[in-house]
Amino acid sequence: MKILGEIHGGKERDVVKYQLSKSATSIGTNYKESQSTTRKEFPPKSRISVRQALEHEYRLQTILALEILDKRRVERLSRENDKIFKILKTILRTTSSFAGANFSV
Repeated sequence: MKILGEIHGGKERDVVKYQLSKSATSIGTNYKESQSTTRKEFPPKSRISVRQALEHEYRLQTILALEILDKRRVERLSRENDKIFKILKTILRTTSSFAGANFSV
């Protein structure tokens, strides 16, 4: 979230900044919400976080392509996002097998 303060410019950059903030916060928000569900409800709710991580990666790639931020900073954020994505996928696979659900994003 700190990096958002480094995005300056016109209306288009404000849109990208807003979308990046929404996708970044949505990952954790949706996962937190999934914590209050039943074992059966957990996998479908958790899939939302996985999808948000994918969306966040898209936003980061857009920022990289438009050269809005320093390439090294964006690549570091992308690696962090990838770690979160992999953790969420592992959690989802494990819990889906307990709930008898099929895993797919």
